[in-house]
Amino acid sequence: MPENRRRQTTQKQQILQKLSHAHLLSAQELASALPEIDESTVYRNLNRLEEDGQLESVFVDETKKYELADKHESSSHFVCDDCNKTEAVFLDENNLKEKVPTENNVSVIVRGICNTCLQS
Repeated sequence: MPENRRRQTTQKQQILQKLSHAHLLSAQELASALPEIDESTVYRNLNRLEEDGQLESVFVDETKKYELADKHESSSHFVCDDCNKTEAVFLDENNLKEKVPTENNVSVIVRGICNTCLQS
């Protein structure tokens, strides 16, 4: 079935809704957060949503994580080494394109200790 003709099922909508409120969730995290959806259905829909360009993925500590695709923002994230919290960070895209001249998507992972963990 052509990608623009795929149905937007309730399960896909639930996955997209969950990802709209979080940054970078793995398939396992999504399956745990959506127990009403069979785990194999979560994996299958993640693959289809990524193929259709609605999701992007990045590997963090060898785990594939997903986020909503936003063609206007670079895919850059801060990962706390203590609590594993992940947040989007915004880099100067012009500077990045100057250093990495490519048409491919570039993902940047910045690691460190978040403010919450520093204060604990």
